[in-house]
Amino acid sequence: QAQSMDAADPNPGYESFGDYGVDVEQFLFGGWVPGTPPLEFPPTIGHVAQPGSHLLLQMHYGPSAVEQVDQTEINLFFAQEPVQREVETYIMNPEHLDGGWGSFIIPANQVTTFHGAMPISDDMSLISITPHCHLLGKAWEVFARSQDAQDTIPLI
Repeated sequence: QAQSMDAADPNPGYESFGDYGVDVEQFLFGGWVPGTPPLEFPPTIGHVAQPGSHLLLQMHYGPSAVEQVDQTEINLFFAQEPVQREVETYIMNPEHLDGGWGSFIIPANQVTTFHGAMPISDDMSLISITPHCHLLGKAWEVFARSQDAQDTIPLI
């Protein structure tokens, strides 16, 4: 699907605001924004790309009063040994908010707060959290709660 969208756009890649224009959640390799360190995994932990896979890169550009040239470079580093623990990415979308997708509305000129939860049933190690709000977010509070809800562990 992404290849046909790319072929239909005369410029390199294709334009899509807010997402990739295709479903990539189960294979999302992560993200990076200027000012943050690159995501590096411990030895023996990593993503697994199947032979013949295609990687989609999404670039975000802020408004500018002057014309600028994109100088984006991508560096991929490959494991020297087989991956023993595969990284999985979980995305918390508005569907996880109290009230679901329909509750993700920000009225003009108002401060709005959203609450949501993403239950995780498997044992896992948390490697990173990347809050992302495009143009409107100001602050995040992210925490884990024990199964018995007695402990709250701040993550951000």
